[in-house]
Amino acid sequence: MELLLTIGMIIGAYILCHLDGWRSDNRMTPPGYEHDYNKANYDLVTKGKQYYYQQHLQGKYDKKIDDKNKH
Repeated sequence: MELLLTIGMIIGAYILCHLDGWRSDNRMTPPGYEHDYNKANYDLVTKGKQYYYQQHLQGKYDKKIDDKNKH
């Protein structure tokens, strides 16, 4: 019984630790916006992955596509 409880706790901790990363990986930018890779990479290097995940999920790296700048 203790073995099953220990395995369950390890799996639960693993899921909780990786949840923000999984949610961030699956987030799509809204139509008319693009991902600001320069700002995202700068924050990833200087502030770390957890800060990047939180900002990405809040949409802080979405920038509006200008008509002049359209690809």
